[in-house]
Amino acid sequence: MKTKYVSRVAAAAFMLALNPASGVAGEKHGHDGHNHSKHDHSNHGPVHGGQFIEDANHHGVEMVAKENEVVFFMTVEGKPLDVSGSQFKAIIQTEAGTKMIALNSDGAMLTATLESPLVKGDKVVVTGKDSHGDTIQARFVKD
Repeated sequence: MKTKYVSRVAAAAFMLALNPASGVAGEKHGHDGHNHSKHDHSNHGPVHGGQFIEDANHHGVEMVAKENEVVFFMTVEGKPLDVSGSQFKAIIQTEAGTKMIALNSDGAMLTATLESPLVKGDKVVVTGKDSHGDTIQARFVKD
């Protein structure tokens, strides 16, 4: 019974995070009301060969999927964001189902070991709060 409840909660959280109408951050450079001329975007983007998302508050998340590991590189204003001691989780939806996993934080990286590699089309949502209490959420579809 408890497993069903966790699965339903995880699935609901995942679907909420994927709904663009929910206000969840993660739009590519979605800077609502932001003056682009005053902000240099030249140092934003993937620097580790992964997929990159930046939210409206300039929090960047780059997802790098390795064989049995996923790494998220965190930035703010294009500079590394120290997330040490922060609590983040990833919700991963694959053909096998949806899983919620805790992410380990180390400097500007969040990591997790996976049971199996991510494949094209898998959906990943990262959510948590940085040391300043700012909520950071990003969603990816593995390419």
